[in-house]
Amino acid sequence: MKRVLKLFANCLCIFAMASIIGCKNDDGGGGSDELKATVNKATSASVSVEEGSYDSIVKEEDKSTINAALDSAGIDKIIAGATDYSGFVQDDEDDSDYYSMRAMTTEQLGTKIYKDLEEKITNFNQDLQNNGKASFAYSIAPGEITELPEGIKMTIPLFFMSQSAAYSSDGTTTAQSYTQGICSTYFKDFTKTESDSDSYLKQTAVNSAQNYNYNIATTIDPTKIDSDKIQNGDYTSISDFMKITGSAKINLETTSYTSFVIEGIAGKISTELNLAISFTDFDKIYNEIVNDDTECSISPETFINSETSKGSLKINVCDLDGNVIYNYKTITNISDLESYISLFDLSSVINGTDE
Repeated sequence: MKRVLKLFANCLCIFAMASIIGCKNDDGGGGSDELKATVNKATSASVSVEEGSYDSIVKEEDKSTINAALDSAGIDKIIAGATDYSGFVQDDEDDSDYYSMRAMTTEQLGTKIYKDLEEKITNFNQDLQNNGKASFAYSIAPGEITELPEGIKMTIPLFFMSQSAAYSSDGTTTAQSYTQGICSTYFKDFTKTESDSDSYLKQTAVNSAQNYNYNIATTIDPTKIDSDKIQNGDYTSISDFMKITGSAKINLETTSYTSFVIEGIAGKISTELNLAISFTDFDKIYNEIVNDDTECSISPETFINSETSKGSLKINVCDLDGNVIYNYKTITNISDLESYISLFDLSSVINGTDE
C-alpha cells in the first residue's frame, strides 16, 4: 500500500502543471470557482498611426500588397507571442532567448511570486504528508508593471492560484482540486523601439485572459492489488486497481489591435483568439506518467486535440476606425491553432526547480 500511496503522491501535482491563466479586476482570494479571470476586449482606439505618415487608408484592392507585407513582418509570430507567459514566474533573471510579449515583467515581480508559491507549495506538501489533507490559496494584484523598455506598457490586474487535496487514512480514496488564472493588458509602440523602428507595424495592444480548473477523485480497490506486481513494477495500467474520475476545463481569450503603414497605406489588424478545452480522461494521463517513469512532466498543450478542444483565430484587416475591410486569416482547425497558443506551465515552481 505504501508503494501505491507514493505513486499517488508523485502524480498529485501533474494536473497543476496545466496552469492556465485569466483575470478579474478585484482582489478575491484564489481557490474559489467564483473567481474567474476576465479582461475587456482590446479596441481599435488602443492603437494609432502618426498623422502624415501615410498617403491612403487600406482598401479591398490593397489586399495582395498588405498580405505580403504582413507575412514578411511576422504578424503571426506577434500573435503567437500574445499568449506566451513564459518567464512570468521565475526565481532569477531568465537569460534564455525566447520571444514572449507576455513575459514583460520585472525580475522583482517574477522572483517574488516564485518565492511566495515555493513556500506555499512546500507547506502544502508537508501538510498533505503529515495530515492527509492540505490546501493553499494565493493571489496578487500587481497592476501596472514598471521598469519596462521604452514604448512598452503592461498591467496584470490579478494572478491567482489554489490547490486542495486529501486522502483517506487507509489511502484508498483521494480527492483534489486546482484553480488558476491571470489576465493582462499589453501595449508596444514599435516606433520607439530601435530594433523595430523600420517595421511596417506601428503599435500593438493585446488583452488576454486564461482560466484553468480541475476536480479529480481516485478510489483504490485493495482486492485488486497484487503487492508483488507493485514492487516489481509489473502493472501495465493503474486502472487495474484504481478508478479515476474528474473533469478539467481550460479557457483562453485574447484580443488585439495592431496599426500599420505599408507602402504609404495605413490600417489596423484586429485579432480574436479563443480556446476552450474540456477533458475527463485522467486514466490515460496517469498511465502515461507511470509508463514513461516521469513525474509531473505533462504540459498543458498535451490536452489540446480535436476531441477535447474547440477554438478559433480570426485576423481581419481594418481601416483606422476599426471597420473590417477584409479577412486576412481564419483558423478553426485545432492542429493549426496550436502554433498560436502557449499555455501557462508552472511545473518548475510546483516541483521546486527553476525554469
